[in-house]
Amino acid sequence: MTTTLSNKTDAAMGEIIRLHRKAAGMSQADLGRSAGISFQQIQKYEAGQNRVSVHRLFGLADALGQEPADLMQQLQNAVGWATSSNRGVDEKELRFLASSSGRRLVALMADLDCDDMARAMADLAASMRSKRQSGAN
Repeated sequence: MTTTLSNKTDAAMGEIIRLHRKAAGMSQADLGRSAGISFQQIQKYEAGQNRVSVHRLFGLADALGQEPADLMQQLQNAVGWATSSNRGVDEKELRFLASSSGRRLVALMADLDCDDMARAMADLAASMRSKRQSGAN
């Protein structure tokens, strides 16, 4: 693996960790405590300064409520090693979930505790997207 690819891979894994941490509403200190490491180490992982070992990946995935294989699939997609399945979390969706608005919307939707209302909200969002794509105001 070339240095450039190594750096790209380390930076991409750091971004994946950061997005999942933010989507979970965790601070670097929270994630560090949960994974049994310092927040400074989380900072280094997220900045792509340190490489995440397989052992550490499993601990971080557990702390983030994720499967290690899903994080690796996201890494594979991020660095361009796409497979025919090309499954995994969509980066645009993950960025939205990591935003404060995304977390707020997910929390509010979860509190509805009603499939019919949640479906109606999803239908409304789909309708809004469709109108936006067609250029309608």
